[in-house]
Amino acid sequence: MRTLVIALVLAVAALGCGEKGKKADEKAEKTEKTEKAEEKAPAEEAANEQAPAEEAAKEEAPAEEAAKEEAPAEEAAKEEAPAEVKLAALDLAKAYEDVPVTITAPEGATAKEAFGVVEVRAGDGFQLQVSTEDSNGLAALKAEHQANTMNKLKRFVQDTPEVIFYESEIMGRAEFHFAAYVKLSDEKFVYCEDNKGPTYTEAQVKAMLDACLTAKPNG
Repeated sequence: MRTLVIALVLAVAALGCGEKGKKADEKAEKTEKTEKAEEKAPAEEAANEQAPAEEAAKEEAPAEEAAKEEAPAEEAAKEEAPAEVKLAALDLAKAYEDVPVTITAPEGATAKEAFGVVEVRAGDGFQLQVSTEDSNGLAALKAEHQANTMNKLKRFVQDTPEVIFYESEIMGRAEFHFAAYVKLSDEKFVYCEDNKGPTYTEAQVKAMLDACLTAKPNG
């Protein structure tokens, strides 16, 4: 009987140790999982923090690509932009005394008399004819251009009682011309037009017109 009691006691003790061991193992496993979770958390936090930066980088990338695409266009624009033209006073009376007028023309422009007018030249794109008149005959000149069936009028860039700046077409080719009167006094006008023959761009004709409009009487 005593032996049986001792065996039961030992069995209960062993069972208790087994339960304690099992609980210890579970506790150790739980601790290990907690530690792994704690180690994983900072990594996930760091990943979450990096994600917006990566998204921002992706969003910025197209803008950078667009900037790169625009750069060549800007460079091309700089190359196409005409160099600034220096201007200087030009006394036309030195070429022809019947035109006692000074205009502002591109620096280096030349003036010479030709068939009763002064021809002012500064390269192929600047060929201006200047003379003096007793009245403003622009209305009649405008009607003449409008009736021209060879060099057909397409549109007016500028149309005033003193200036016509227009685009015309001849044999399918577009070109620009102008005619202008600048009043010097009640009885005297300066008349300007582009030298017919060459084909001018709108910008070239604008430069000639601007030069004409600077005409001032000498003295």
